[in-house]
Amino acid sequence: MAALDPASPQPLYLQLTDYLRRQINSGVWQPSDRLPPEVELAAQFDISRGTVRQAMDLLVNQGLLQRIPGKGTFVTNISARSRSQLIGIVVPYLRDSLITEVLRGAESVLRRNGYNLIFCHSEGNLQLELAQIEQLQREGVGGLILFPVATVDESARLSQMLRPQLPLVIIDRRLPQLAASHVVADNVGGAYRAVQHLLAQGHRRIACISLPERPTSIEERIRGYEQALREAKILPLAAVSLAIGAHPSRDSVPYYTVTELAPIDQLLDVGEPPSALFCVNDFIALGVMQHVLARGLRVPNDLAIAGFDDIALAPYMPVPLTTVAQPKYEIGVQAAQLLIDQIVSGTHQQREIVLPTELVIRASTGLPTPVAAVPPPAVAQPPH
Repeated sequence: MAALDPASPQPLYLQLTDYLRRQINSGVWQPSDRLPPEVELAAQFDISRGTVRQAMDLLVNQGLLQRIPGKGTFVTNISARSRSQLIGIVVPYLRDSLITEVLRGAESVLRRNGYNLIFCHSEGNLQLELAQIEQLQREGVGGLILFPVATVDESARLSQMLRPQLPLVIIDRRLPQLAASHVVADNVGGAYRAVQHLLAQGHRRIACISLPERPTSIEERIRGYEQALREAKILPLAAVSLAIGAHPSRDSVPYYTVTELAPIDQLLDVGEPPSALFCVNDFIALGVMQHVLARGLRVPNDLAIAGFDDIALAPYMPVPLTTVAQPKYEIGVQAAQLLIDQIVSGTHQQREIVLPTELVIRASTGLPTPVAAVPPPAVAQPPH
């Protein structure tokens, strides 16, 4: 029998958890075997009964053990155990590489740690999202990664229906009223750098193009836009919202109708129109770019355009798009790791990870003017 080490930096309950897990995985304890009572394990390892209970609680949460009231704690059967190794992920849309890269990052970490991923697409519908989460809980998933729809009452609805102590990580958008860990990109800093770049190109009238729906990610990008202008002693223009969100198309590239882009016409038809636009996502930037080019404007000569997200289409737009790249794959990696940490430790300490973004400069804002190379001084050749 392995002894526990009180001098180890690893807590005693985690040491006991590891020992019990080894007994199960090695086959010493078989499915349906009854474990010794907590009081016996406490005496056997010279630890408190509370420490034993912590270890057993953790293994119950992981699906390795099952408590039966009045009978004791038993090793679960294989099918029940495998369900606890399932992790659910729910996302609101599938239109760009953000979701696919997040999924790739999360799946890579989960697979290495013996977990499998169940994917659900909520289609931006809160009722469908809640139904999917309820189904995942009935399936006995060991944890949940959620890219929320981010409607006004979402936090309250989730608080009512989430299983107590279900490991949960929210990505991309914050739900501040919900007790959960978050992994998000630096939206404020990314937008700030994009607008700083436009300012450095000489633009002083810079408009922000947004959407009617404003989850925390979009609000943060607008904040970064405003911060950059205020620091330059320029009063920010009010963010202009398109009428509705983009329509999906068969090739997964959303589009806007001419009517829905009418706010852009109104913005450009004023006496002093902006010379640059910061769009809060790349699909808005694509719709706006196609629209202004159809009006006969040149990008970036007449109107510079910057976006946010760095979708796969960004370099191939009619004018390659300057945009802010999100660390898509890393969001998935960090979300999965946070979730596993919760599952393994049995604790639900709330953490927030903010990942850096990167400005990618392309032709839509005018590439920086290269500095002319200075030829090296001529070196006198020795006489022959």
